[in-house]
Amino acid sequence: GSLTGFTDEVLSSLFAVKSELYNRKFELKVNDVRFVSHPTLLQLRTKQDASGIMLINIVFALQALASHSVVKCYHDLSKRMGIVLKHEEKRCGYISEQTQLMTSV
Repeated sequence: GSLTGFTDEVLSSLFAVKSELYNRKFELKVNDVRFVSHPTLLQLRTKQDASGIMLINIVFALQALASHSVVKCYHDLSKRMGIVLKHEEKRCGYISEQTQLMTSV
């Protein structure tokens, strides 16, 4: 597929979905590319016992004509990865820690 002319900022804003779309299948077709994901909301833990919320949206880019079974597999994978990240955040604050590392550079 081709996404010529779309900046990273435009693409990232397309995938920053509204709260009504959290925890459900998200699918978007742009030109001949189909984007598939499962936006997941995480409750963040911080060392100061404060908490916050973060949207995790693992997006896969597929050919627009991909079969239904292929699209379903990638949606399921995105959903499972979101579940794993949610679990790891709850277990040990993994996302909070990694976010802090990235923003401190």
